[in-house]
Amino acid sequence: SQPINQEKDNSGFQFKSISNTGILATLNSGELTRYQINVFDITGRIVYSTVYDVNGQMDINLKFPVSNQLYMISVFNGKTTESYKVSGVK
Repeated sequence: SQPINQEKDNSGFQFKSISNTGILATLNSGELTRYQINVFDITGRIVYSTVYDVNGQMDINLKFPVSNQLYMISVFNGKTTESYKVSGVK
């Protein structure tokens, strides 16, 4: 068991994997939440953008041609924005 003050927070965006066809992730929310997701390449250009309405858990596939570079994922839930860096396939 885990101490009460160290319980894992399963809300928000959870990165799973990246392949040459896109990014796999999970969105979690305890209430109906609209997520705006933008993926940027290393030059700052948006290579993928989408919106998901989530209540509970949803596996998502951000489909775009992935190359061997760094990507920044921006996830906005209507209140806060989280950013993630992921490396493309080699």
